[in-house]
Amino acid sequence: MAFLTEQELESLRIDQSVFHIVGPGEEHFQLLAAFDPSKHAQFFLGRVRSVNSGNRYEFMEDAPVRAQLARISRDKSTFQEESEKLATAFNGAHGGSTAVGAFLIFSLSCSSGRLFALLKFEDEKVLSYDYDVSRGRSGKPKPTFGEIERTFVQNRNALQKAALVKLRKEGDEICVIDRQNPQRPAAYFEQFLLVRRQRTEEELTKAIIEFTRNIAQKHKDILPQEAMKNLAQRLYDASQSGGSLDGENAENWLKSIFGPLPDDSPVVAD
Repeated sequence: MAFLTEQELESLRIDQSVFHIVGPGEEHFQLLAAFDPSKHAQFFLGRVRSVNSGNRYEFMEDAPVRAQLARISRDKSTFQEESEKLATAFNGAHGGSTAVGAFLIFSLSCSSGRLFALLKFEDEKVLSYDYDVSRGRSGKPKPTFGEIERTFVQNRNALQKAALVKLRKEGDEICVIDRQNPQRPAAYFEQFLLVRRQRTEEELTKAIIEFTRNIAQKHKDILPQEAMKNLAQRLYDASQSGGSLDGENAENWLKSIFGPLPDDSPVVAD
């Protein structure tokens, strides 16, 4: 189940935004002022929406991140101060082989209320190009190039770690993604958030098998008959063979059970 509904995704807007530079060493760390995202809101909202299929977590008792986000929720004037505390804590845990990048914090709102997004973008060196019509000897435009090291790119893999957080009286909701470690976020990221997974591996496996069985029955008329005849065995084999279900690549899990499916298959969509 997606973290945000279609209605929530469509109504999503950015209320406050900031990013700070983090890295494996203190020499990279740099606190920055909050910025107005209005000109690039759709780009950043697109990156937030891409986190919608992460694993569900819950805060552990007295989690500092939860307390800091709650302060922002109560008083938006604390956004800059609390964002700096969050970035400092993230940078302190962000060591070893981790890469330099930007740690973004967004306070957002949607049809169901307020939420927060914490995103770690890794710097990617890109080569920009243009052309100069006045320089080409042959009369053709001459290309020009420039290197850009600090970038926000649309490539999903540049957004390495992310968390979406809803603070609710009836129970907080947290969605976490680590694209370097899809099955389990890096320990330092879990420790920074001070969260624990809502379900065990065994519970998740049972849930995967059950909803895959339900989807298969719903679409049994368009799935291979041989696969449906042996569905129970195929589900067991897929779950015991080390296969995994990535919310952003559900077709890989389904392929291990039913074989290749069309890109526009309603089975994949469901």
